[in-house]
Amino acid sequence: AIIAVRNGSPTIGLCLEAIAAQSYPAASVLVIDDASTDDTVGVVRARRDPRVEIIELPENLGPAEARNRALRRVATDYIWIVDADCLPAFDCLARLCAVFSVDPKIGVVGGPNPQNPRTSTYAAAAFDFSNRYLVDRAAPPTDVPYVVGANMLIRRAVIDQVGYYDPSLRIAEDFDLCVRARQAGWRVVFEPKAVSEHRHPRSSVSDYLRYQYKIGHYGCRFRLKHRAAVPFGRWYPTTPARAALLAPVYVGMALGRIVVKNVAVGAIRPLLWYLPLIALGQCWVAAGVIRGLGHLESDTSNPAPTAV
Repeated sequence: AIIAVRNGSPTIGLCLEAIAAQSYPAASVLVIDDASTDDTVGVVRARRDPRVEIIELPENLGPAEARNRALRRVATDYIWIVDADCLPAFDCLARLCAVFSVDPKIGVVGGPNPQNPRTSTYAAAAFDFSNRYLVDRAAPPTDVPYVVGANMLIRRAVIDQVGYYDPSLRIAEDFDLCVRARQAGWRVVFEPKAVSEHRHPRSSVSDYLRYQYKIGHYGCRFRLKHRAAVPFGRWYPTTPARAALLAPVYVGMALGRIVVKNVAVGAIRPLLWYLPLIALGQCWVAAGVIRGLGHLESDTSNPAPTAV
């Protein structure tokens, strides 16, 4: 199991406990601390678990490169990627592993990362609905374009063939890896029964909106890299001006996808309660897209000097 973490002291201990309690145990756990400024390292070391190793990075490199540092040290046939703010259910890893026995061409398996509805705030619940984390737990494993990297099991053979995470992506690096795996002929499968509770910090309205903005801002690079493989990729704008012009259309299409997904799992009635904040959040995504494309355009027009 690999956990890339930055400032995860409130949850990293619980995450490690959940991994240690798995019915199908992980052989080892490698924690990559991405230059935390809190007591994350102290919490991990205090466990004194011989199966847990921690690597401290001297500077913040982002989740993609942090995981790459771990992948270079791991030789197991399967690698479980877990976020530090997730608590996998006791049978999560067992259910992920079971899917691989169906077909040797299954390269990546992921499960849902919902929040505990008993402790979730209004904004945090809106995040689950807007990001389509609600699923039908009784449904069978299903092929999907990509799975969320907070709870993802990967064959080592996939990494050997398609390479590591793209370190230029500060968000959607997990989606990028899945897309490249599919392009190489591997299947990417979603197992709705492999649940890992997500205790993310987006519990206030302001936190939720900031994160939606981040999705738009930093997601641009991924969407432009894989236009043919992402929803609405054909119509994805390439300049800030086009993004601003198409913003109402983008928001409408995104809301339509969210509604369709939630209708499919019978969650339309609660969705209506969260829809006002979700709609506002999609406006912030659109604003992030405009800003992100502006930064990419600036980077292209002002390339860094080539070292001699």
